[in-house]
Amino acid sequence: MKIMAMATSLMAFLSCGGQAYTNLDTDAFEKKAAEEGTALVDVRTAGEYAEGHLKGAANIDCQEDGFLGKIEAAYPKETPLAIYCRSGKRSAAAAKKLTKAGYTVFNMLGGINAWTEAGKGIAKDGDGILVAYFSATGTTAAVAADLAEATGATLYEIKPAVKYTDADLDWRNENSRSSVEMKDKESRPEIVKDLEDAGSYDTIFIGFPVWWYTAPTVINTFVEAYGFEGKTVIFFATSGGSDLKKANADFKAAYPKIDWKDGKTLNGESKEDIKAWAESLLR
Repeated sequence: MKIMAMATSLMAFLSCGGQAYTNLDTDAFEKKAAEEGTALVDVRTAGEYAEGHLKGAANIDCQEDGFLGKIEAAYPKETPLAIYCRSGKRSAAAAKKLTKAGYTVFNMLGGINAWTEAGKGIAKDGDGILVAYFSATGTTAAVAADLAEATGATLYEIKPAVKYTDADLDWRNENSRSSVEMKDKESRPEIVKDLEDAGSYDTIFIGFPVWWYTAPTVINTFVEAYGFEGKTVIFFATSGGSDLKKANADFKAAYPKIDWKDGKTLNGESKEDIKAWAESLLR
């Protein structure tokens, strides 16, 4: 009996051409996946992944051509991989390929079926993700819609209490509303505060047109209205030529309790490019 127990232990080492991967039950797998530096990968199909997956898992289908190449493009060889499928069979086969390629791999016994049977929760695309945007002319709104579609996120418009007119947006007029607001670092234009369940979002994308090389002060109003301390916040923007370096730096300095990830301008980006960028940040 002792031998049988050892054979079905939480960490069963399976040899593969002189190398090994590790089988873990759901509890041990959960702990391993949560370790800093470990990459969690769902190796099922995109359709299966969309129906529900472990929170934070990337999706790379092990049965698609180029599976190993996609893994190698996403993760250095020193990155431990925690992988799973539906029942554990496909991920075991994938683990053999990955260990042969030089990765350290942890495979979940029983797959996501065992995970759910153990009463552990799953996530769906877009759970806990918010795409919030301020758009004065509609350009940023279009990009935000593509980003929300790509991530399955909730889409929310940041609405100034008083809408901006064309005259307000005239950056050449130093007395226009936007010019006056951007000159005043303490400016906090009032917004319509109607975002429900703001605390339920773990990742917040915030989009805007770049004004005076940074974010419009209405974005400060939004961030301060809802806090987002301890949350991951990522900027995206549209711009005629400016990047997001100053906006990223300004907000990291002003709100240090937020987990900021550097954003980017998405002018002219295709839906496929936007999706790839978002997925790289959500892994």
